[in-house]
Amino acid sequence: MEKYLILEIKPINKSRYKVVCDGCFPFVLYKGELSHYNLAEGGELEEAALCEIKEKVLKKRAKKRAMALLEKRDYTEEKLRAKMREGMYPEDIVEDTLEYLKGYGYINDKRFAERFLEFHGDAMTKYGLKLKLYQKGISSDVIDEVLDDFELTDERELIRKIFEKKNFDTESSTEKEKNRMIRYLVSKGFSMNNIKKML
Repeated sequence: MEKYLILEIKPINKSRYKVVCDGCFPFVLYKGELSHYNLAEGGELEEAALCEIKEKVLKKRAKKRAMALLEKRDYTEEKLRAKMREGMYPEDIVEDTLEYLKGYGYINDKRFAERFLEFHGDAMTKYGLKLKLYQKGISSDVIDEVLDDFELTDERELIRKIFEKKNFDTESSTEKEKNRMIRYLVSKGFSMNNIKKML
């Protein structure tokens, strides 16, 4: 049976420790678990013990951690994957956890995107919405699908609201102020055609 040399046991906080072995994935255990499995720097970890740690400790903990994160707020699949990786869970356990959560509908990128549009759709351009959703880890296919079903606010109406909010008067503003406003609107994804019409 294969054995792994324990290279390092590094404290993360008072109760959690990162275990680094030669030839296997790093993982995190609590102080009591280190004692239970008799783990110490320079010692050896048997393959059977590693399998038990993975199956009985890390898999269970990964699901609990993911559920705790989702209780606080919604995550896209990609953002939750990143959070789980930060917790130093092995890659196959991360993927198993995500599949489990998707199977029960706890994570659903399409639903996440639809909710995002409900809250922000009337204040952003199509380009701006696409960019934000893409940054949240949602695939282009899902973004296009939800945008096709969503009635977007007219760009010129959005520009008018921005003018009001910023107390921008098209009649009295200087060329410098107009150019500054143009740059701002372009950065937000508004088309130059609509910007010029509103100015």
